[in-house]
Amino acid sequence: MKSLVALSCLVVACGEQPAPKPPAPEHAGIPVVEARHAPPTCPLAPIAAGSGSDADAAPTEGVNGEGRIAKADHGGACAVADDNLARVEQAIETESADRPAAHSKPWDRRSKPKFDALVDARFRLLPDERARLAANGFVVPARFELGGYAQTFHELYQSQLPVYVSVDAILDAIYAGNDSLIADLEDRALAPKLAQLLDALACTLPSAAADYPADTARDLDLYVAVARSLARGDAPISMFGDVSVEREAAALVKRASEASELSRVALFGRDRMIDFTAYTPRGHYAATDARRRYFRAGMWLSRLELNLVSRSSRSSQPGTVPDPSETPREDVDALALADLVGRARQLETLAALDRAWALLAGRREDVSIAELAKLRDTSGIAKLTDPDAAAKLRAAIGDHFQRTARLHYMPQGSTVLPAIATLLGPRVVPDAAATRPLVNGETPDRENLGAADMGYVLGHDRAKAYLAGDLAKFPTLARQLDVARGIAAHAQRGTDDLYSAWLDAVMGLAEKPAGARPSFTAAPAYADLRLNSALAAFGQLKHNFVLVAGESYFEGGCEIPDGYVEPAPATYDALLDYAARGTKAMAVLDPDDALGARSYFARLAKILGILRTISRDELADRALTGDERAFLSMIAEMEPGTTGGPPTYTGWWFDMFRNRELDGLAPASFIASYFTGGKIAYLGATDPRLGIFVVDTGGPPRLAVGPVARAYEVHGEVQHRLDDAAATKLADTDRAAPWSASYTVAAAAEPDLHIRWEPDDGKGIELDAPSNLGPVTIELFDHHRAPLVKMTTQIGAGKTVLHPKVPARTEGLHLQVGAYHAWFTLGEVEPMIDVSLGKLREHSDDDE
Repeated sequence: MKSLVALSCLVVACGEQPAPKPPAPEHAGIPVVEARHAPPTCPLAPIAAGSGSDADAAPTEGVNGEGRIAKADHGGACAVADDNLARVEQAIETESADRPAAHSKPWDRRSKPKFDALVDARFRLLPDERARLAANGFVVPARFELGGYAQTFHELYQSQLPVYVSVDAILDAIYAGNDSLIADLEDRALAPKLAQLLDALACTLPSAAADYPADTARDLDLYVAVARSLARGDAPISMFGDVSVEREAAALVKRASEASELSRVALFGRDRMIDFTAYTPRGHYAATDARRRYFRAGMWLSRLELNLVSRSSRSSQPGTVPDPSETPREDVDALALADLVGRARQLETLAALDRAWALLAGRREDVSIAELAKLRDTSGIAKLTDPDAAAKLRAAIGDHFQRTARLHYMPQGSTVLPAIATLLGPRVVPDAAATRPLVNGETPDRENLGAADMGYVLGHDRAKAYLAGDLAKFPTLARQLDVARGIAAHAQRGTDDLYSAWLDAVMGLAEKPAGARPSFTAAPAYADLRLNSALAAFGQLKHNFVLVAGESYFEGGCEIPDGYVEPAPATYDALLDYAARGTKAMAVLDPDDALGARSYFARLAKILGILRTISRDELADRALTGDERAFLSMIAEMEPGTTGGPPTYTGWWFDMFRNRELDGLAPASFIASYFTGGKIAYLGATDPRLGIFVVDTGGPPRLAVGPVARAYEVHGEVQHRLDDAAATKLADTDRAAPWSASYTVAAAAEPDLHIRWEPDDGKGIELDAPSNLGPVTIELFDHHRAPLVKMTTQIGAGKTVLHPKVPARTEGLHLQVGAYHAWFTLGEVEPMIDVSLGKLREHSDDDE
């Protein structure tokens, strides 16, 4: 609380700011318009081309687009192609589950599991990694980061290894597909609707203003001017030619564009706190200027609260002391805004936006424009200039519209939140409401939340191990954690929005399914891994819905020998519900199927159903059928484009995406805020690591390998908000992930070495080291990562050149220096390797 108080004391009111300078490129600020002799005429000039949907945006490819192989060449039954996938999928769906159980025995932790030699030949497990594998039944070596999920699956496909399909990978596919779908929906439909709405309000305001009090007309002029300026990226325009309004709007737009801090602002007749850091475009909103403008305008129209009934304190009250005094001017402003929407004939446009946000993320707790119009009628407010109009509205509201979540700063002691109104209404999601019992107000003196809090709220008892300090410091926290978990588990059930279905899937990760589970699932380290999965998935959810959902505030081929699908039936059931809700939602939001969502959700449901069937067989301790193994083996194959045709991205992994290449290869790294208190709490993830698991159900103990999420938490200052680009610059010491220590083995340090090899230039493999490295082993490998040629030599200071005989099928080299291992693949377009390691990498990065 102290940091927020200090901020509020340092920031002067908006009207006292100096005139902003003209903007630098990329909307650094909005210029102040000089004196205007006449107000603008309507119709207003439309938003510039590309503002609603970028002209340069990539076309929607859809699951039936290019980049897939419909039929395997020469009828190859093992190839990753649509016809082969369809064949095994039909077999899996129709074959009888009445098969005998395997009566498996747990791994004895001493004997080598099946496929050990195969996995070791590819990854050369080190003694520490083997020790952790024996202790836990699985291990995640930090040295194995093979790129994103698609790249990792493709690497396993090429290496012909038994594949472990982690729930992390499935949830990452949901994350990437959802992000792309929301972005396209906003570009093509919602942003143009918002622009239409704002222009109509601006043009209608001059004719309606005579029926409003003078202060109210000016307030609406300012409110709409800020919103239109943020949406358009140009200077604010007063519809009355009022230069003072334009200057005040320009100052607000500048602060929103700079997104610098939580500030005290004089607005609509009183001081209030506005968290301008929330206007930092994040996720897909940072990708184009049009999306940045839509995001900022949407934030203004959904987070700027008009106080209606103050209750324990009026909305966004500055300082530390609640102020329950009423704000009649804002009551009338809200009524006038509803009246203006009606006069502008935009009720249906606004209803379409509200319907879209509801289908995406559920309910709102503020008083909507439609509800304000009804309240005016029922309370008998004939004219907004009547002196008792505000009182009548408050009486009509009474004790209705009780709110459960703080979606903006409120002073300590604001136990009963005020009734408020906004134009768009932030959605109150279950996790936002669940944070309230955990901080100041209900857990005295606790200002901040951490990842472990959210892990426990999401159902993971293991998270308490990482809350020991706070549990000792705050005596009521243990009880409040259970209260918060109950809120998250029961809030918003029965709704049909995508957010809550996805959240159900995340919470399903905490369930322990009945049936035959591998022995590693009983290890405390696996509980840590599941906690990691939940935190990564929850961060993905917050990342994609950063605008719509309110944030809580303080007070392949047949050679793959085997596979395993991580047991998470509750998550798969919830994701199938997510796909069903997506189909229904897009029938409303995109009835012409311009976005290709219909086939996307149908194919997604098909694959999720197959994975659920396989998981159920595993839990029944049944060995996988040949068709199930064949399906898992056809996971991901990528072929580069050539002069003879485009690149291909085949396999069921890419079938889980609407845009096979763009979404299927999307980075797994992100950062998302989920709570603002004394500091801003973030969850994030980097590219996945490779996990190695001993599966001892459905047959003899055997190894399976697959990508697992790498989640972390960060706590940042409230003066600014981190986005994905800023997260890439965080030092490893800034990222905390204490839960990962039980299953992760640290990587050996990189040697100081530069390696260059271009097979066609005849110069050999050049190794350049600033100091003596001792014995270094080089292996050349083929397409399946099998070694072809091996040589070991002493590397001293300076340059060493090796001239191995290079087989025609060579595709890369494996380097070993002591405990350090690395695999480098020759490029497709330019077949060469040119890599700096250790301190030489740092110098190379500095040069760039």
